[in-house]
Amino acid sequence: MSSGFQRQRPLLKGQKGWDNCLEDQRILIVEDEFLIAIDLSDLLERHGADVEIAGSVSDGFAALDPSEGRFSMALLDVMVGSTEVTPLALAMRQMAIPFVFHSGHAAESPWLQKTFPDAPALAKPAREAEILEALCGLIPG
Repeated sequence: MSSGFQRQRPLLKGQKGWDNCLEDQRILIVEDEFLIAIDLSDLLERHGADVEIAGSVSDGFAALDPSEGRFSMALLDVMVGSTEVTPLALAMRQMAIPFVFHSGHAAESPWLQKTFPDAPALAKPAREAEILEALCGLIPG
């Protein structure tokens, strides 16, 4: 059973591009497909991130509770179950939390680029390197 993205060998320390760039980053993954969410979490944790998974848009909103700590960034599926992630993405933009869209619906959603022109959009299945590059690109400096 495929989890939705293509595995690659882990990046090595010192490899050009994103050497430990996710170290100490707190990342929210909003993804309703359990196996994909677990694989994404594993990938990001292997590169030093602290990850929380939300399986629904409402769980994503709950995770944004300030008492739980602030997220550095997020990886958002466009359609979470039958719910579009747009309201959550708008709230994150208001909170200045950058995000990357990761979705099988990204190519079919021209409104993504119009509504969120600064948010990268990756089509599933994305390669691990594409995911890491997109997330690391959100880090200022």
